[in-house]
Amino acid sequence: MASVMIDPGHGPGNPNRGPTGYREYEGMWTLSNFLKEALERSGIRAYLTRAENEDPPLPARGRAAAGHNVFLSQHSNAAPEEFAGQLGGTEVYYSVRQPENRTFAADLSYQVARTLGIQNNGAKTRASASNPSRDYYAVMRAAVDVGCPHVLFSEIAYHDNPAEEALLLDDNMLRAAAEAQAEVISRFLGVSYVPPPG
Repeated sequence: MASVMIDPGHGPGNPNRGPTGYREYEGMWTLSNFLKEALERSGIRAYLTRAENEDPPLPARGRAAAGHNVFLSQHSNAAPEEFAGQLGGTEVYYSVRQPENRTFAADLSYQVARTLGIQNNGAKTRASASNPSRDYYAVMRAAVDVGCPHVLFSEIAYHDNPAEEALLLDDNMLRAAAEAQAEVISRFLGVSYVPPPG
């Protein structure tokens, strides 16, 4: 049976937040649980790297990907200070060491952006400045190092953009985004996606 390790980004005390009260670690906990529920409904085993009140180190989160088909780290984005509130959209990073995952990342980004009604920034890589053959994100490096074949890092929207923060504060929109993610992941793993009842 296919299995997915979901990493709800950050943890309690993390300062990443939007202008009217959104907190990244809370939003990504909610999104990740919606995704876990949707994947399990479709017959895919799904796990989380942390409990609600935990904040494991990044290497430990990545190492939790061992033995799983897919590792997805869930995040919301923020623009550099000089552009705060001015950028938007969904983007999904794939590992510089796994170029074959570009199409998977692109599909995930497109479907989430379409569901949320925001810009699709597409599939991207981000290499380490000190070693371009390695990923910038420590959690991705660790997940690739333990042999997970499909390592992705999702930025579903910009929490410093007021219009997108409103989406992130809406559990119905987070659930819709999670269902979009589940549909893409299921298709990629060759499993029939089962939509929510009703």
